[in-house]
Amino acid sequence: MAGLLRIELRIPSSWERIEDVRQGIRGFAKVVFADDDLEYALAMATAELLENAVKYGRQDGEISALVKEHESGFVVAVTSAVDHDADIERLHARIAWLNGFATAGDAYRARIAQLASDERGRGGMGLARIGYEADCTIEARQTGGTVTVTATRR
Repeated sequence: MAGLLRIELRIPSSWERIEDVRQGIRGFAKVVFADDDLEYALAMATAELLENAVKYGRQDGEISALVKEHESGFVVAVTSAVDHDADIERLHARIAWLNGFATAGDAYRARIAQLASDERGRGGMGLARIGYEADCTIEARQTGGTVTVTATRR
């Protein structure tokens, strides 16, 4: 079945589009994979990366997403324009922190514990969810004024 799924999207940086994309990706994955866990993981990883792109990317920009089948899983790559180097630095620091744990489950539980003790109630679960719930490795690459965050199902 290799190569049956390849979706390329360009959407405005808008919260309103994310749920529609999640549902659409889940529908395509249902046809290609016929595996509930894989469908959920792909749709969740795509939506979480899109949410981060909207939250941290340029509000007047466009977001590109590539979703494709990869070996026995998938790759989701989301690219957005960024204005603040500090956001890129935090992204790289968060990925390095997640990768510093023995397992994605350990990182997920540690992030939950951090959030439980943070009185400001900040978010930041998206990448941990992708790593643990979708069983993905996460990478980020900056090119000029854009950043691409890639989640690859192991």
